[in-house]
Amino acid sequence: MSDSYYNIARILRINPDHLKSLDSSMREITGKSGVIDAIDADNHEKIDRALQEMHITDRKAEIIYEALIQRLGEADAELFQRLGKPQLEQPETVTPLIRTGYELAQPNKGLFLKHAKATDMLRQCPPPNIMKALGYSNVDEMLAKEKLIEVYSALRFMESREWMNVTFLKTYETLSPNDFEERDIETIVLPMRWLEIGERFAGKKYHNLSHLKELGVIFIIPIKIDSPGELSTVLTLLLHYLNEVQFYSKLILSYAKNAVTFSQKLISFIRGDVGEAGMADANAHVRWLIVQRYLSKDDPVDPRLFTHHVNPEAIHWKKATEQVTALGLGLWKDLDYVGNFFPNVEGGGDLLVSFDLIDNIMTLVKKTQIKYLYHQQEALWNRIYTGYMGEEGFEDMILANLDKGYLEILT
Repeated sequence: MSDSYYNIARILRINPDHLKSLDSSMREITGKSGVIDAIDADNHEKIDRALQEMHITDRKAEIIYEALIQRLGEADAELFQRLGKPQLEQPETVTPLIRTGYELAQPNKGLFLKHAKATDMLRQCPPPNIMKALGYSNVDEMLAKEKLIEVYSALRFMESREWMNVTFLKTYETLSPNDFEERDIETIVLPMRWLEIGERFAGKKYHNLSHLKELGVIFIIPIKIDSPGELSTVLTLLLHYLNEVQFYSKLILSYAKNAVTFSQKLISFIRGDVGEAGMADANAHVRWLIVQRYLSKDDPVDPRLFTHHVNPEAIHWKKATEQVTALGLGLWKDLDYVGNFFPNVEGGGDLLVSFDLIDNIMTLVKKTQIKYLYHQQEALWNRIYTGYMGEEGFEDMILANLDKGYLEILT
């Protein structure tokens, strides 16, 4: 067994024998050999390039981390100046940032839930926390004074996960393709009052951005940008969501061809359903699980993380990284799946260093000892799949098979 199997398997936290078996089956099916060796060599080459660009000669994990974070902080400060010093609590200053995101992502129109239908769904299932916090007795009274999209955005951070995923999701069971229409993707900055209400009522801390994929809406929560990395977080999240919303709009368009199965398939992707792992039958077929969310955020030892799979989230982040590197973050170009183990400064073992942009942004912003790694690991699984099957048509394959839950590679 070559060193490449050990190197890549160690990064992915899997048994090298599993990777070797997968390579054997995929080689038999596709006729492509040396894929893992090529990925390992490419990984090392790109690390060498990045370290040379940062003038790193002492290859210790903490030194590399510090250099990556410093470079990101410098780029973040430059972006802050270039984008007109945006402050999320002052919506008028955010326009250049949003405009830049749209110019980079160039999103198309999508198929999204009609506002009239969204209103009906709120009437069927009034949001209890929002109604109580704002003092409304019924939905019509609320929507006479509040904007529909703002209310829908607030559902994400003011209502419980159980209410969202069980109670409210039942209203989606009656949806049909006729309840959707073609619109532009909309990005809004919520008024400060929503953040104040949410913090007072729910006592939660929030991310700066989130989205409503079925409505084609990205919303920005007006949290003050006052720390290094936060502007990069906002911009890359905006780009990520612009790509993700387009992805799911294509899915809605595809599901709309069958009105009978439409609502259940829609509910499945809104919940983020992930199937169970499918294993390879030697030299006959290989099933690659489709993991449409980051399982590691909920359970870093979820068994599905340790079998061969692909992740559409990593595709959206790859696009966002490619788009944002045009604004001074060029170091991270093509580094989404790149990472390796380096010696600890104090000795006694190695540490995994991710060169992925998003992992490093999260590490910078969170200000903890935790080093984020899972974006790089998921991107590496995608890189292994495309090493055999190619980049062309990869996203379309996932779209065509997401409802099934896996990609089946046949002989």
